[in-house]
Parts: sequence; structure tokens; C-alpha cells
Amino acid sequence: MAFMLRSGTFHPIIQSASHNSLLSLLPGATTTSNRLLEQRRYRNPSYSTIPCRCSSMRRAGDGKEEADNDDEDTTSNFHSSRTNDEVTSGDDGHHSKEFTTKSRRSFGTTLFTTATTVAMTIGVNVKPSYAGEVGTAMNKAVTKSDLGVSVRRSVVKGAQVIDSLDGKWEKFSDENNLGKERSKREARPKPQDIPDPLPLDSPIARAVLKASDETFLSMVPPGTDLKGQITKVDGLVRTTFEKGGGEGFTLVASSIEDGDIGGGSMDAKQFNYDCYVHYKAFCMILVENKLPFDRKKFESELGERLLPIFLPQKGALPTTPNTNNPKQKKEEILSIAIQNALSLTDNLCTVLKSSGFVSLAERSELETEDIVDWTRDLSDLQFNVPLDRDVTLNAQILLQEQGYRIYPDFGRFVIAAALQRSLIGLKQVVTSEEYYMDTNWNSDPSLFEVRQVLVSIIIDSV
Repeated sequence: MAFMLRSGTFHPIIQSASHNSLLSLLPGATTTSNRLLEQRRYRNPSYSTIPCRCSSMRRAGDGKEEADNDDEDTTSNFHSSRTNDEVTSGDDGHHSKEFTTKSRRSFGTTLFTTATTVAMTIGVNVKPSYAGEVGTAMNKAVTKSDLGVSVRRSVVKGAQVIDSLDGKWEKFSDENNLGKERSKREARPKPQDIPDPLPLDSPIARAVLKASDETFLSMVPPGTDLKGQITKVDGLVRTTFEKGGGEGFTLVASSIEDGDIGGGSMDAKQFNYDCYVHYKAFCMILVENKLPFDRKKFESELGERLLPIFLPQKGALPTTPNTNNPKQKKEEILSIAIQNALSLTDNLCTVLKSSGFVSLAERSELETEDIVDWTRDLSDLQFNVPLDRDVTLNAQILLQEQGYRIYPDFGRFVIAAALQRSLIGLKQVVTSEEYYMDTNWNSDPSLFEVRQVLVSIIIDSV
């Protein structure tokens, strides 16, 4: 069983019927649905992996405000009202009357507002109500008395014990292959041995960082002070990152000039830190200025800028498929285009490894039947590209845990851009998602450690 993280941390919800009546008396208990609120445990945000428990599909980790109009939520206020037309008949003929029925709450609010307005108009001395004193006394007895504190503490400890026992039983069941679903598998997968990445290619890393800055600045109003925001973020977080790096570990102050190709050497830790600072600055600018931002457009345009950086050789970039040949059927054109796209993906995987961006990268194989069905528009085409030990992995997770949705997943960006360019004019759309995997297959959630970014690719017709 592999534990996956998808942009966020999972907090287990423990339901206990025996506690329902008791918890309903406690302040805040009814708003949390009898949940055990677990404090998030973070290791140092610099280079140690952040422990997470889950496969949450949510992109906004902590619910912070974000200026992303691509997936923004829209909240509407509705008035609950009902209008009935009642027709009555009498001796003198027919007449109609319209009755408007409102909820008791709406009626009470209207009545209270009207009464208060009238009282203020005629000069009546309106005195405040003291009906809330009883409720205040009850809350004080529950939250501050010895009995109330003891009961609340016992409830929380009981839930913690249940959670601990449940985790131990889950681990025991997984190790001994217990349960209907576990019994279907042949054997538990062995932990994957992942080597360390090669030394980071500094010129490529700096060019990638510079492309990120340029892409962001092209999508925000002119005059945006990105350099000032980067300096601000760097001053806030650099000390924390340095403490997490161990004794004697130091980082170079990040700035917008770090994107220049002519800079000095840059290792993986420095690059991870610079990516975090730059992308955190992007997000803070959007939030502070409440700017609309198309996240998918940013990823697409950045991917296009990354293609010549990772594939600088002449003729390495994908060419536009020839759709004007009347002798070729659509199926044949699609078949040639997808083979070129897959070959280009393999080349990118090789470059990502050789430049030190990942340790391992290999595309999953596609069945011939799946490709044939896709060319005939009978199904979509899906495959995965696992990227082991991405050097920006910690920056990606930390930004998402803070609720931001713009993060440096360069491998996914460039692969999706290469596939989309290879299929231009063929009415095909490439979508990509990433999943964060623990390749040690730990059944204990507390031992979950992200080691792999699993890029999922789906190609479908428009």
C-alpha cells in the first residue's frame, strides 16, 4: 500500500457515538463535528521531508486567500422566501390576494429591526438584554471549572488512544496481509532504492529560475516590485532554512539576479531555497494586491520557456505535425505524432537526470492497443512519469502546505509542454497532475516520507 499526498495534510476524523452528547455541551465541539484536532507536526522546512499522512486531492493546504481566478470559489448569499398566490371566492365575486411567507428567522429579524428603529425614532429608552448571562455562566463552568476541564481532557485523551490503537491495527493488518483487499495482492512491494541526484547543473538551474521570474512578470501589471518582494521573503525565512541545514550550513541571499546564467555554482539545497523564496514572493504579490492570475496559463508558458533550456540542441524540439497530407489518414498522423511525443518525453527524462534535477525518471510503457484506441478516438491516453527525489520537492510541498497553488514543479511543466507542442493542430489536449509518493511503502502514517513526484499525463481529444 502506497501512501500518497496530493497538496495538503490529512487529519483523521474520529467519530464516537458515546461522546456525541458530551461533546455537544463543549464550546466549539459542535463546529468541529466531534473531530480530534491534531497539531500539525512539521520538521524543519528547509530540507528535511515534511511528514504527511494522506492522499488528499485538495490544492489549497491551509485555506489561505489566493489570487487564482482559474479555480476560485464563488460564494453567493441566498434569501429563503416563498410566494404563494391564493385565490378565494365570495358572494360578491372573485378576488385574488398575494401572500408572502418568510421563515421565522427572517420574520424575527425584520420585526426586531423595525421595533428598534421605531423605538429610536420616538425616543423610547431601549435597555440591553441580559439574557446572555446564563449562557456565559454555563460556558464558564464547562471551560474553566475543574470538572469541565477534566471531562474535556478525558475526551481528547480517549480519542488519542483510539487513534493510536487504530494506527497499530492498520500497521499489523498491512504487515500480515489481513483483510479482503490485501489478500488479493501477491506480495507487499519492496522498498525502492533511490540513489542521490547527480550534481546540479548550475547554468540550467539559474536559467530555469530566471524563466520563472520572467513568466510571472509577463502576467502581472508593469512595475510590479518582484525584486523587493523576494528580498523581503529572503529576510524572513533564510535563518530558519540555515538552522535546518545543520551546523555550519549557510545560504546565499536570494535575489532576482539569481536567475542570471553567469552566476557562480549552485547546489541542490541552494536551488531548492531560491525556488521557495521566488515562488513565495509570486504568491504574496498576488495575495497582497488581489491580482487575478491564470495558474494554468503560467504553467503552460513556463513549460514553453523551459523546453529550449533543457533541450538546447538543434532539432531537439518537437516539430508541428503535418496535417495537410491527403494520403495520410488521421489515425496514421496521430500515431506518428504520439511516438514523437513519447520519444521527446524520454529525452527530457534523461536530461532531468543528467542535470541533477531528479535522481530517477522513466516513463511508463503504453500498450499498443491503448494507442490504437486513442488514435481512433475510442478512449483517452494515460501514462505516468515518476520523478524520484526532485530537488525542488520540499519547496513544492511547503508552498502547498501554506495554501499556495503556484509551486516549482518544473518536470511536470516541461513534459506537458513538450507533449502539447508535439500534438499541435491535432485537436488533442494534454492535462497533467502530480502525486507525492512514499516509495518505501510504509504502512505507518507517521513514517510517511515523500520521495517521488508521480506525474500523471492524460491526452484526450477536444
